[in-house]
Amino acid sequence: MKKNAILLCLFVLTACSPRYVEISRLELSDRIAGAWLGQMVGNIYGLEYENDFIDEPGPGGPYSFEKSIRKMQAVDGAFSDDDTDVEYLYLMMMEKYGVVPTYAQIREGWMYHIRDRVWLANRGALGLMHYGFTPPFTGDKRYNPHWFQIDPQLINEIWGYTAPGMPTYAAGISDWAARITSDSWACSPTIIYGAMYSMAFFENDIPTLIRKAQKYLPKKDRFSIIIDECFAQHKANPDDWHEARKFIADKYYVNEADTTKTIWNANLNGAMGILSLLYGGGDMEATMNIGCSLGFDCDNQTASMCGLLGAIYGRKCVPDNRSMPFSLWKKPFNNRYINVTRYDMPDASIEEIIERTVNLAVAVILKNGGKEIYKNGEIWYKINTKAKFYSPLEFCV
Repeated sequence: MKKNAILLCLFVLTACSPRYVEISRLELSDRIAGAWLGQMVGNIYGLEYENDFIDEPGPGGPYSFEKSIRKMQAVDGAFSDDDTDVEYLYLMMMEKYGVVPTYAQIREGWMYHIRDRVWLANRGALGLMHYGFTPPFTGDKRYNPHWFQIDPQLINEIWGYTAPGMPTYAAGISDWAARITSDSWACSPTIIYGAMYSMAFFENDIPTLIRKAQKYLPKKDRFSIIIDECFAQHKANPDDWHEARKFIADKYYVNEADTTKTIWNANLNGAMGILSLLYGGGDMEATMNIGCSLGFDCDNQTASMCGLLGAIYGRKCVPDNRSMPFSLWKKPFNNRYINVTRYDMPDASIEEIIERTVNLAVAVILKNGGKEIYKNGEIWYKINTKAKFYSPLEFCV
């Protein structure tokens, strides 16, 4: 993907969008809670089926997730995984350095906190960091042999839901963050996810949300073409996802070019995320079951899409039987997020993570031309929808 084409898309969309939208702090908090809880639910539900359904799809669900339940019981809460722990790291870095850390600061955070349980493009990027490279060269296809893999779309959603109602900004910063690990068309799903998460605070129609986000990619972008194919398959078979899954799997896995053919291909798995959204119809339980059944690296897109639904509908849409499987738990995941994956990162209460993220979202709003206002004794935020992302000025090697 050529950067000037992306910039042209961002310019056109910024020029056409309304100037301001408003949201109350209570609503903002509820949607961000939904985003975090949705990601945790989708991740933990799909984790047991990661890479299980390749040649054929899964049976359709509902699925048992006994291993995850035992692990939740052992830690008495939610446990970290690569679908949420890098975003938790980014939360900490945004608090430490400001809402847009530099690539150099992100490199420092990665090298200190990420020491194991890292794969594919993330692992390639981390290795390059230890060899002295800084982003975006750590994701450059000339140096990172895994540049085309799934990694960026599952670790960067936080840039979208800390930019509510600012999709141009969210698409820009998501692209910038994706290039820490990846390059070219592998960054496109991350851009789409970032824009969708940002728009989810003000748009609840799933097809409309996808189509609006799609405009942040050039028309000839590989993933944009895939989105069109997903819609065409859904239109042809609106009540059965099997043919759509077969079409995508045949084209982007079975017949994918040998150099980029893996079960973790970014566009392949991004397509499965789009299909789970379209066929899930806005219902989180259905989206989880379809997302798992579509297969490949299914926990990742299931986590991302359930987080998106949480941003659309708030915490109420997260199924209690999935987030509170034990009778003694009175809050989702017992209000505990336990770090089991990253070095020297603290455990935290989930409500605390949510509140900290709300504070960051407010900082992003205010930094980008928004205002804090009061209505009927409540705090509201007036959001500049035309906000654009400007990457920090720095020297990268």
